[in-house]
Amino acid sequence: MINFLCILGAATLPLLTLATNKPGYRPYDPEVYTVYQFPENGSWIANIATRPNNDLVITRTDVPEVWAIKVDEGTAELVATIPDANNLIGLSAIDDDVYVVIAGNLDTATLTPEAGSFSAWKVNLDSNNDGSASLIAAIPEGQFLHGVETFQKRKNSTLVLIADAGQGAIYKLDTVSGNYSIAIKNESLAGVNNIHAQNEYLYFTATQNKIFGRVPVDLEEATATGPIEIISDDQKFVPDGFALSTNGSLAYMATFIENSVVAIDLDDEDHPKTTIQGDLNSTSIAGPTAVLYMKKGHDSTLYVTTNGGQTAPVNGEFSEPAKIVGIDL
Repeated sequence: MINFLCILGAATLPLLTLATNKPGYRPYDPEVYTVYQFPENGSWIANIATRPNNDLVITRTDVPEVWAIKVDEGTAELVATIPDANNLIGLSAIDDDVYVVIAGNLDTATLTPEAGSFSAWKVNLDSNNDGSASLIAAIPEGQFLHGVETFQKRKNSTLVLIADAGQGAIYKLDTVSGNYSIAIKNESLAGVNNIHAQNEYLYFTATQNKIFGRVPVDLEEATATGPIEIISDDQKFVPDGFALSTNGSLAYMATFIENSVVAIDLDDEDHPKTTIQGDLNSTSIAGPTAVLYMKKGHDSTLYVTTNGGQTAPVNGEFSEPAKIVGIDL
C-alpha cells in the first residue's frame, strides 16, 4: 500500500484570496469562473472529459458516480453509478458519449488504495443523459489503477492504457475482449497517476515523486521504444492531472495542493513553467485535480476540476465543495 499523503504537507500562509464566482458559461473571462460546484463539502472530482456537444462529463472520487455537466446552464446530473466500488478515478472517451471509467476502493482521507479492488467499466450516455454502465474487466493484479487514456482505435475495438501507481506500470486493455497486460513497467513510473498520449509519446505524472515525464511508445503495441525522459522533477512542484495543447507544445498542469494551473513549455529544453491562474494561498482553484483543454475556433478554454482543498486545506483552514472552473486562454 502507498500512503500518498506523505508528500502533501502544505505551507502556512497568512492570507486567503477568496473566490467570488457564479456558475455557468461566460463567452470570455481572463479570470477563473465557476462552471458548476457541488453543494456538499467533502466532494471530490477526479477526472473530466468532453462530450460530443461540448458539454462535460466527470468522475467523482468521494462516491462511485459519473456526472454530466451542462456548461451553458451551469447544471449537473448524475448519469451512472458503478456498483461494487467506493470510488471512481480515471476517465476517457472511447467513442461518442462512450467512456472508460476506472473504479476501485480508496481511503480518501489518506489516499491509500485497496490493492486488488480495481476494475475498468464502460459508461454509455444518450442525448437524454440516461447512462448505463457495464464491466469491461476486473484487474485484481492492479494495486492503484488511476488515469486511463484512449490510445488506439482497432478493428471492432479500442485499446486504452491505464496507469498503475502502485506497480509503477502501464496496463493496456482491449475494451471489447477485456484482455489486458502490462505494456510498460519502470521504476521512474513509481506513483504514476495521470497519462496522455500525443506525438508518439506517452506523457505521465507521478504525483508521489513530483515527476512529470514522457516515454516514446510503439503506436501499435503501446510498448516503450526508448528511455523515459524526465521533464520535471522539481520537488517544490506537485504535478497531477494535465492536458496537452493541440500541437503538443504545452502541457497545462493541475498542481494539486499548490492550488494553481501552470503551463509547461515542452519545446524548450529547459521546460520553463508559467502560472496560468492560482497560487498556494488562493481559493479560486482549491485542490485542482485534472485539466481539460478545449479549442473552439480561435478560442481555447481550460476546464479544471477540484477536490475543494479536501486533501490540503488552503492555508490549513479553507476547503469547499468540489467544482469545475473555466479559464479562457
